[in-house]
Amino acid sequence: PGSGLGPTMEFYSLVGQALSQKKLGLWRRSEDDTDTHFAAISGLYPAPFMPPASTSDRETESYVVTYYTFLGRFLARVLLDKRIPNLRLSRPLLKMLRGDELAFDDISCVNSKVYEVLLAMAISEHSNDKGNLATLARPCSVADLGLNFTLPGVDEIPLIPNGADIDVTADNMSTYTQELSTSLLCTSVNTAIKSLREGFSSVINLQALRVLSVDELSAILKGHEEKITLAELESNVACDHGYSLSNPTIRIFLEILSEMPQPEQQKFFQFLTGSPMLPVGGLAALKPKFTI
Repeated sequence: PGSGLGPTMEFYSLVGQALSQKKLGLWRRSEDDTDTHFAAISGLYPAPFMPPASTSDRETESYVVTYYTFLGRFLARVLLDKRIPNLRLSRPLLKMLRGDELAFDDISCVNSKVYEVLLAMAISEHSNDKGNLATLARPCSVADLGLNFTLPGVDEIPLIPNGADIDVTADNMSTYTQELSTSLLCTSVNTAIKSLREGFSSVINLQALRVLSVDELSAILKGHEEKITLAELESNVACDHGYSLSNPTIRIFLEILSEMPQPEQQKFFQFLTGSPMLPVGGLAALKPKFTI
């Protein structure tokens, strides 16, 4: 219940948090995930999905289209209303939303371990000891990895016809690198990205995103991520009703707040503003001003 800026900010924050729930299955899994939410430090990236081959697959496709279309519309409203969605999206996802082409290095944000293996294969391909992955943290041969031509972690998605029956060897690792890169960055996420862009464009023309760089777009969506210091509080907190920054009680309050770990500070700002994240620029950009 309630009205005004606080409930509105909380609404956007809660919707963003809901979209990262594991039970929806919208995102790739990572080691950073909690029991209930996807939480990749590098940002969320769509879970793989292949074109439908059966009725159940078509139902899954409809599910993906529905949610990613909604996500696109939601992100557009976030930008229009200048809110923070509490939804950390990966750099490759934002690049595809803008219509940018992805590069091989973008795989590092999708799955850092897969990227490490693919990079080692690419280096080995042009070395005198082809098939020896010497740049891995634990060097080994391609055969030692026991890979086949399926998407890592999703055995039901083949990279090539009958991929589950074809082992990756020194002779075909170049093909594996190419096919896996294409699947990770294109074919397995095409449905999600197409729906995301269509949803966004129904609210804002996609060309408008060209005004922002990927870094700028990411910063706007993430908000201010640094811990708030005592100096920032002293410079940006207003006092009213007879209080001043020199008041002992106010001083103690600001010192305690500045010494809180960042997660605790975020809980405080959730209570204060309705969103755990401050806008880009931190307290200086907060409107209305933090007033005691």
